Amino acid sequence: MMGTFQESNKIGKAGEDVLHRYWSSKGYNVIDLSSNKNAQTIDIDVVIATNNGAYMCDVKSDTHSRKNFFIELTSNCNTNSLGCAYVSKADRWYYYFPNDDVCYVFNPQEMLQWVDENNFREVYTSTYGRSGEVLYKTRGVLVPIDGCRAVQGVIRPLKHLSVNSNETH
Repeated sequence: MMGTFQESNKIGKAGEDVLHRYWSSKGYNVIDLSSNKNAQTIDIDVVIATNNGAYMCDVKSDTHSRKNFFIELTSNCNTNSLGCAYVSKADRWYYYFPNDDVCYVFNPQEMLQWVDENNFREVYTSTYGRSGEVLYKTRGVLVPIDGCRAVQGVIRPLKHLSVNSNETH
């Protein structure tokens, strides 16, 4: 069960806030696009500018146990709209598990290739309205974290960072 749209959105925003603090602690310039309608259509939450260039990023937050990534293939089964795995134009995905305070970084195209090359378990989640009715179902696959070749890095811990922190990880 996914919960209400508002609950999911709140979890996502909290994850974005933690990662904004992390990027700021590294001295990166962070441009928040999470409320930009055009950026939302291509699943871009932020642009981060580093000494090595600028990167379009999507932040995923997941409160389930840290065993699998949920990779969305169909965003809304009622309308058969493609999931973020297919529409994202992000250079990097940051997949954050707030309960464990750990974030995995990967290239979305490499993850999609990993999904295509394997037969991962397909699952459906439901998003509920405020009165408990199912608004829509989302289809995805559970990709085991262990052995996932698409993972490029792991960041931990994150929650202790303040906006002005200069700590490195």
